[in-house]
Amino acid sequence: MILVPETWCRFLSDHVISYNLLYIDLWSGIHFFWGLVLGIFALVGYNKYGKSNKFWFSLILSLLVLYEIWEFRFWDRLFYHETLINIIYDLIIGFTGFVSVFLLGKEIEVKKIDNEYR
Repeated sequence: MILVPETWCRFLSDHVISYNLLYIDLWSGIHFFWGLVLGIFALVGYNKYGKSNKFWFSLILSLLVLYEIWEFRFWDRLFYHETLINIIYDLIIGFTGFVSVFLLGKEIEVKKIDNEYR
């Protein structure tokens, strides 16, 4: 397990936006980044193995949920406790990163193939 110093955790936990139910902290950027990374891996897997969008969306969402469960179970004991709304936003933001890369990559691939046959 990678341990992040407590001062970094406090810094990353600072609220960027906190208004009613809208809650974004600096960890959100990290979750978005890893969503992008998962999107790249899924895009490579899609190009190599095929499968449907539903398969890749389900797989990545499952991985994100499993990570949040792991984070809640182990990470919170070390540093801080996440609220349910924060966990939900982490999932949404991570999945948004994935979807943006995955769908954009597929769109670029379709245009590339379309241009080759013109």
